[in-house]
Amino acid sequence: MKKVSVITLSLLTFLNSSLVFSASNRSFRRNASNNSIRSSSTSVSSVDTSITTTDNTDTTSQTLTSVVDIVNTTSDDDDSNKAEVESAIKAVELKISEVKSECLGIKKDFDTLFGLNAVTAVSSFLGAGASGHALITGVQKAKLDNEIAKEKTLPQMVDELYQVLLLSQSNPENSEEMEEKRQQLLANIKQRQEKLENEISEKVELSKNLGAQRSLLLAGSTATSAVSTGTSIASVINAKKLAEKMSQCNQKLRELSLVKSRLDAEQENTTTSVKAKDILDVCKGYSKDNINAVSGMMTGSAVVSGIGTLASGTGIVTSLLANKDEIRNDDSEAGQEKERNLNLVSNIMAGITTGTSITSTGLSGVSLVKAQEDSDRAEKCEEILKQY
Repeated sequence: MKKVSVITLSLLTFLNSSLVFSASNRSFRRNASNNSIRSSSTSVSSVDTSITTTDNTDTTSQTLTSVVDIVNTTSDDDDSNKAEVESAIKAVELKISEVKSECLGIKKDFDTLFGLNAVTAVSSFLGAGASGHALITGVQKAKLDNEIAKEKTLPQMVDELYQVLLLSQSNPENSEEMEEKRQQLLANIKQRQEKLENEISEKVELSKNLGAQRSLLLAGSTATSAVSTGTSIASVINAKKLAEKMSQCNQKLRELSLVKSRLDAEQENTTTSVKAKDILDVCKGYSKDNINAVSGMMTGSAVVSGIGTLASGTGIVTSLLANKDEIRNDDSEAGQEKERNLNLVSNIMAGITTGTSITSTGLSGVSLVKAQEDSDRAEKCEEILKQY
């Protein structure tokens, strides 16, 4: 635009000089006519002057034609520059539309990812609580079963003593006082035997309840671990799709920056250029490192949750077997050993499930924090895109 102004000023100056020169020629021609009658030599000079004037007039005409050509050329240059600017504006507007197409919806995908991870974290936390409680219950049951195994011999010993005293005949030489003491001892032994049997029955019932409680808690932990596994897998799939969409959005933002630079080279501070700058300043670009880290964490969560599901399932089976009457009532050494082993395996599985649930909870929580930065950026980016 500055170039056009300078050319126009120069042309005006040139035209002004040409007009002054033409006016001078016309004045000279009038003087030559007035002096033509004075002398023949003067007439000859007037003829020469006239010829010269005609030549000057032709030169002026040619100059004017050249000026018009220059003006027309300048106008053509202006039209060409305007067309280039309009073309650059259209290119930027097109890229803005493409940015909208690729970048809008990322926040929604992040919300879905957050929802899945939140469900994983909560279910894993509940599973950790359930399996941890199952472990504590199992330990209490194992301790109680050991007590029962030791106490089961006491009533039998008391009964044997009772039978000995009952079968022994009274010595005729014993006094009535001695016989009375023997009978009192038999009564005390019988009473003690019944008390021991009642205590053992209560403990056996408590052990059964603890076993049933452990099985139920492990069942709950199995369910939460299964949910955690499912949501973790869904999070991994969603994270991969989100990473691809973020990559495409970043590519369109780079292309927008490129066409904006071309527009600015043609004409600065256009409305379209300002719009593109606002979008680039807010959206900037997403970090694939964060989303890849989230994907890796949720893959880990899926793996440990899967292990927890298998462990808690195994714990349920062994807990139910250990609580069966046919195993509990087997007082042989082999029977008691089998019951102890079943309880031990069930408790170990409960411990493994607790560990995997805690790990899954931690991974889910960290992944939520990791993705928060890009989620906030996506929200701001979509706000500015919707404005335009």
